Amino acid sequence: MTRFVFAAALALAVAGCDSVGTEAGEVDLDALLEVADQEALEDARDRWRTSGPDAYTMRYEVICFCPPVTVEVTVEDGRIVGSETTGGPAQALDVDGLYRVALDAYAEGAASVNARVTERGPPVLVDLFVDYSEAIADEEVGYRVVAFRAR
Repeated sequence: MTRFVFAAALALAVAGCDSVGTEAGEVDLDALLEVADQEALEDARDRWRTSGPDAYTMRYEVICFCPPVTVEVTVEDGRIVGSETTGGPAQALDVDGLYRVALDAYAEGAASVNARVTERGPPVLVDLFVDYSEAIADEEVGYRVVAFRAR
C-alpha cells in the first residue's frame, strides 16, 4: 500500500510539470526517454559527459517519505560551486551525481531503478526513482529535475 501511495504522489508531481520552459538551455520535460537498464544508463551518462555543458544551474526535488525538499545547484567547470536546499537536509547533486545514484543502485542490487533522460541534446537525467527493497516500506527515493539552465 505504501508503494502505491508513493507512486501516486510521484505521478502527480510528474503530471504537474509539462516542461520547465522553452528558452535556450532549459530542459524540455515533454521530450523524455525511458532508460531501460544499467547498460543504457551507462551509455546515457557517457553521452552526458562528452556533450553536456560544463556550467549550468539545476533545481531538483527529492521525493521520499520525508518533508518536501528542493535543491538548487550551480555548476561551473564541471564542479558544484554553490547549492541551496529548502525544506530539509539533502545532498547537493549535479547531473553526474544523479547518474551516480542510479548506477550505485544497480550495483547494490536495488529492486527497481526507473530513469528518464532528455531526448534531445545532452541526456540530462531528469526523473529517477529507486526502490532498494520490495520487502521494506518507505526506503524508496526519487529525484525530479524541475529546472535546468545551461550557462
